Amino acid sequence: MTDKWVRCVLRYAVGVMGVAAVLMLCGALAGAAHGIGNPAAPPQGDGRV
Repeated sequence: MTDKWVRCVLRYAVGVMGVAAVLMLCGALAGAAHGIGNPAAPPQGDGRV
């Protein structure tokens, strides 16, 4: 029972790390596409003027 629990926890941790890595990669790609870091780009705000 303990071995199965440890295996489940490890699988969950690897899954969470994989999702976090994909989200970070997508965020980096989206940031590059939107020109974040470019002074000429409009500021990325929350929509308020």
